[in-house]
Amino acid sequence: MPDQNDDQPRPRDFASVLIEHSGGETHDALSDALHRLLAAVDEHGRKGSMTITLTAEPSKFSNGALAIAVAHTVKPPAEPPATALFFLDADGNPTRNDPRQPQLDFREATPATDPATLRSVHQ
Repeated sequence: MPDQNDDQPRPRDFASVLIEHSGGETHDALSDALHRLLAAVDEHGRKGSMTITLTAEPSKFSNGALAIAVAHTVKPPAEPPATALFFLDADGNPTRNDPRQPQLDFREATPATDPATLRSVHQ
């Protein structure tokens, strides 16, 4: 039994149109953009996207010809913003010190100069 769609024209492969567009420059640019996008997704572990837009319109210069433009936009994953932990003090202001944690009063240690106060590590 013959296929009922034999009378229908077969569409040209989309990839072959992209490969021919602008002498292959469009395909090369899209390939490079995809490669950079995938590397960024792999590096950051977050999603990114690439949008390819084809616009077709009748040519202004030749009757019966079509002008096909291909544009692309890449949205790589953004690096996560730097974060720091803060606590709220009694007035509701951010502080790096936990107000519930007692503060230790540190003072600078002075080196011991008396050999009698030094312990030998190899005893």
